[in-house]
Parts: sequence; C-alpha cells; structure tokens
Amino acid sequence: MKRIILGIFILLLSVGSALLVSSPAQAASKQVKITDSSTYINQKANPNSKRLKLAKKGQTYTYISWTKGKGYAKGANKIKVGSKTGYVSAKASKVVTKTAPLSATTVSKTKTAKKTKQILTVQANNTTKATVILWQKDSKKKWKKVRTMKGIVGKGGVGTASESSTKTPKGSYKLGFAFGTSNPGTKVPFRKIKSNSYWSGTKGKTYNTWQNKYHSKNDEHLASYPSQYQYAMVIEYNMHPVKQGKGSAFFLHIDNKKYTYTLGCVAVPKNDMKYLMKKLNGAYIINVNKASEVKQY
Repeated sequence: MKRIILGIFILLLSVGSALLVSSPAQAASKQVKITDSSTYINQKANPNSKRLKLAKKGQTYTYISWTKGKGYAKGANKIKVGSKTGYVSAKASKVVTKTAPLSATTVSKTKTAKKTKQILTVQANNTTKATVILWQKDSKKKWKKVRTMKGIVGKGGVGTASESSTKTPKGSYKLGFAFGTSNPGTKVPFRKIKSNSYWSGTKGKTYNTWQNKYHSKNDEHLASYPSQYQYAMVIEYNMHPVKQGKGSAFFLHIDNKKYTYTLGCVAVPKNDMKYLMKKLNGAYIINVNKASEVKQY
C-alpha cells in the first residue's frame, strides 16, 4: 500500500513539475519572421511541393522545428499555418524569440518597488528605440500600469555608461529634481534654466552637478537646448557618490524628432514628458534591454 501511495505521489509531483516548467507565463515562444519581400509556404519540406500560401515580409508564424529538407540552400523552418503545418525557406525567414511582456507582478517584486510608489521602466531591446512604461502602486498597495509611451535612449543603447560613451546607464536610479524653461506644475523641486545654467562635465568638485557658471568646454549649456529641456528631470546616475569620468548629465527629457537616439539620456514625446513632470514624485527609473532584466533591480 505504501508503495502505491508513494508511486502516486511521485507521479503527481512529476506532472506538477512539468506543468510548472511549461507554464505559458514563464516560457518564451519562438516565431518565424519572413525576411524576404515575399516567399511561398509549402506543404512539404520541398519548394516544389504544393504551395499553401504566399507569405510577405514582416509576417510571423509559430515555429515548430528546422529541417534540412530538399532543395533548400539553408534548410526550411517548419511552422504553423492556421490549423495546418507548412515549410518556409530558412533563407527567406528567421527564427525570433518572443518573450512575455513586462508585468505588474514582476515590477512589484523588484528591490526598487520597496523604495517608491512610482517606477518608470525603459526597455530598449538592444536598440535606441524603447518602450517606456509608468507603473504606480495604488492605495491597496497593488502595482498597476498607468501609461505607456515611446522613447529613445543613447546611441550606444543601454549598458555601462561613462563620460566617453553614448550609452544610457543600465540599472535603477532615482529621478531627482525637475528643470526646464517652464514649470508645468511639478511635485518635486524645480529649477528654471537661465542663460548661465550649465551641467558640469569638468573633472573636480563640480563634476556631474548643476552650475550657474561656465567652467570648461566639457560643461553642457542647458539653455542651448530649449526644446529638449523645456521639461526635464535628473536621472541620479553617478551622484551618490560622484565618480570622476563615470558619466555626467543624464536626464529624462523631451525627444528631438530629428534624431532616433540621444547621447545617453532617455527621451519621450513632449506631451508624455509634460505628463510625467506633473505626475512623478519620488519616482525611480529602471533602464534595461529585456523585460526579464527588470527583476534584477
């Protein structure tokens, strides 16, 4: 009897483990994306077999497996086509991994969530274009998505920042005081830009701080960017403590529509930045490449 009970227990444990491993919420799914302008999907792993449909560039299909096939230069990807399966040339398509989108549950479990009620996540996916999301903890202590916006990051992407790089600093940082040419009604301290307003890149005591006078050519003249810095907030990277050469002048500000990147800052459209200026109070920003990296911070 004990052996039967033990056997049932092991079976249930195995089934439970399998369900846990294959949970859709945790697993990443693979898809096949068409890269040629158009290509046929065939019934068999042979380009001369019956054609199921004409696929166009950018279309995606659920990936099943790869096979050498017959008559393909780089083999074929077996895919799902509606209720059927088909084959598409691996030369005319590529396999991409689709990961689960960032969730409120993931955000709520971060170390940053213990410090604040507002988190701005910036997910760049190893490009200069980013998805920026504002999350907020409500009165019931539940984290919710408040606003999603398009953003851009440094020319070098998100990574290890320094004075000589164009990367947006990866990690979690507090959003400090706001500044700009006008104040839309911030809840945090605000500094108005004047003709003598600079952000110091000069090594020494002034490095990575706001200054009201020019020190060297390494200083950024804030008044020279009235459009981008109409509304802006300081990203407190390399500030507690300040380390020489590790990077200076990292802000959250309005984007410049002429460019698809910044020199290290995070930029969003004007209406979104105005909204954030009025909404944020004691918020943190988390800059990452993948949604799965957010849990590290």
